[in-house]
Amino acid sequence: MQFLTDTFPSHLVKTSSEPGGALQRARFGYFVDTFFSKFTPFYQKAMWLTDAEEKSSATQSAVDAAVKDLEPLLKDAKPFFGGNERLTLAEVGMGFQHINR
Repeated sequence: MQFLTDTFPSHLVKTSSEPGGALQRARFGYFVDTFFSKFTPFYQKAMWLTDAEEKSSATQSAVDAAVKDLEPLLKDAKPFFGGNERLTLAEVGMGFQHINR
């Protein structure tokens, strides 16, 4: 994704030379890393378990991880990540995840 946004600049992410661009890119990277390292393992486990009790426990772990690790990163995500008015790389990058809300 980063390669594509560097090759075809758009509103999804600022270039690193634009004001605030380096920080925005770092925040996107941190969010994506946190999503995949702190939340996804519990989510994937919950999706594949068949035992109801184990599935419930794994689901609760995923919810707990989302509340603890992801929600603080999304506190200003109105209407989009970082308070942006248009889609950002964060939403596009997470778009393939099928999370029921």
